[in-house]
Amino acid sequence: MRCLPALLSIILFSQVNLAAFAANEPKATNLDRPTMILVENLDCPVCKEVRVNIAPVVEKYKSKINYIRLAVDDNGATAEAQKKAKELGVDWFLTDSAATYPCVGAFSKKGRLVRELVGLRQATDYDNAVQKMLKP
Repeated sequence: MRCLPALLSIILFSQVNLAAFAANEPKATNLDRPTMILVENLDCPVCKEVRVNIAPVVEKYKSKINYIRLAVDDNGATAEAQKKAKELGVDWFLTDSAATYPCVGAFSKKGRLVRELVGLRQATDYDNAVQKMLKP
């Protein structure tokens, strides 16, 4: 029974921290509709497979979402990718993802990152991410 108060305080502390995190969560600031962003290295064979798996999903939802590819190289994000990410307000996502490519971020219309998919995934995973992006 002595552990119960400690356990309750841990649970309450965890809930407070999660609420604080949600309030300070970074957001994309310049999106006009739900957006899927692929951070990739053009020389990466796994990234190529991701493009193949994601293509039918992008085609299926092309009237409802934006799809953006941001290229990185062995030295980090390319200048073009950095510029585009800054325009969209997702430069923080590019910085976080540049070392773990391929990485797909699924952003809601309000700019909230609702799903992050690292590495090779099946098309159904990308489809599920889009469905989550489209939820109000």
